[in-house]
Amino acid sequence: MPATKFSRRTLLTAGSALAVLPFLRALPVQAREPRETVDIKDYPADDGIASFKQAFADGQTVVVPPGWVCENINAAITIPAGKTLRVQGTVRGNGRGRFILQD
Repeated sequence: MPATKFSRRTLLTAGSALAVLPFLRALPVQAREPRETVDIKDYPADDGIASFKQAFADGQTVVVPPGWVCENINAAITIPAGKTLRVQGTVRGNGRGRFILQD
């Protein structure tokens, strides 16, 4: 039998295996608790805007530690309501970048 054709038996076996999958229990999955404070160093440095966006999604407070420089911030970064940005290092851009606080 060619490799591209399936027999009825193969299709029934595959269908039965797929039908059983919802009843099989994998390891219990737990929701990840949001962290209170996240460090911007834990995110990719090449795309600062996406890094800040992901950091604000992951934690309550985003920290730019001392000695760390976030360069080329030349677009708007929105700080969601109830979130905090703690800058202890440096944030640089060409003058077009800004942080927007939401209520």
